[in-house]
Amino acid sequence: MNCADAETLEILAGIGKVRARAILDERRIRPFSSVDEITRVHGIGPKTLERLRPVVDAKPHSSNPASVEFQGCRSDGVPSFGPASGER
Repeated sequence: MNCADAETLEILAGIGKVRARAILDERRIRPFSSVDEITRVHGIGPKTLERLRPVVDAKPHSSNPASVEFQGCRSDGVPSFGPASGER
């Protein structure tokens, strides 16, 4: 969450262009220290948090060798970011 760009955030379930921009704006004010802090973003509540929890992290890097590298961040072992439509 702390280093993903808008396009990357947009592919997450429950996050579109508007929320991706809101995440970036909130992150500029104060980086997220935990995944739970994403609820600081207007429009992201407990349900969206639970959908995102398995696929996002607030740490910029992971030592997990299965992680996916993108723009200096790692997915922490999650090979994909889930369906954008919110399906599980």
